[in-house]
Amino acid sequence: MAVASSYRWWKELALIEKLRFARDRLVGCYYWALGVCPEPHQSRSRRVFTKTVVLTSVLDDIYDNYDTIEELTPFNDVIQRWDMKAMKQLPDYIQLFIHALANTFNEFEKDLSSEGNSFSVDYLKKVSSGYPMLHCATLVGLEEINITKEVYDWVISNPKLIYSTALHSRLMDDLADVDKDKIKQEEGQVISTVQCYMLEKGISEEEVCLDLQKMIKECCKSINEELLKPSSIPIAARKPALNLNCVAEVIYKSHNSYNETSSDMKDNISSVLVNQVPIIWA
Repeated sequence: MAVASSYRWWKELALIEKLRFARDRLVGCYYWALGVCPEPHQSRSRRVFTKTVVLTSVLDDIYDNYDTIEELTPFNDVIQRWDMKAMKQLPDYIQLFIHALANTFNEFEKDLSSEGNSFSVDYLKKVSSGYPMLHCATLVGLEEINITKEVYDWVISNPKLIYSTALHSRLMDDLADVDKDKIKQEEGQVISTVQCYMLEKGISEEEVCLDLQKMIKECCKSINEELLKPSSIPIAARKPALNLNCVAEVIYKSHNSYNETSSDMKDNISSVLVNQVPIIWA
């Protein structure tokens, strides 16, 4: 099973034991993968997606919660150029993360080489952040259709479908974090999207939230329209955008349940991965 494979891989990496400032979100990431790649035959997509997202989560923590700008600049350069030799100048804990990232991507390439599709990992390396990267991760492992370079070029061009999905998630995340952002601002941290919008438009927080909710609805409309349009991109390669949109509705419905695992999210995960589904015979 993809969940067992991902768990073994995560435990063998032991990143959280060594990078104690980072979030341990393997189960949440796998739950996310299940929503994006729900079909039984999509287990490889779930593995690739889970590993990519959980490593991205650690990367995000390195950038946001721990490192200094002096250390982040060369780190960013190494990642952008994918120059593993240059990482020797970086702190040991960053080298540890880069080794984990490089080895995982090498594993993806090895798995896909027998199919002649190892080139797809190069696209995953190029897509630096956000939903284009997540969308690309689902396609790297997809086995139901042959994903061509045309499809990957479409993904990294950030077309309207993927842009709308990314914006939808960003806005929902911003709304979910309104109360938490107030605390951060009181502590002198970076101003939030809601605060920026209030200052720019000269309106209240309540009015900003209403505007963002309208924008979220427009994003959902755009996603549906883009999926219904005739396209040279196969529907199987476009559908992850819709699924990412649906998962965002669950994760950010009332608060950011990825950052702060809540009782309702734990119940959701348990209902999918732990509790047996009762079968009632007629």
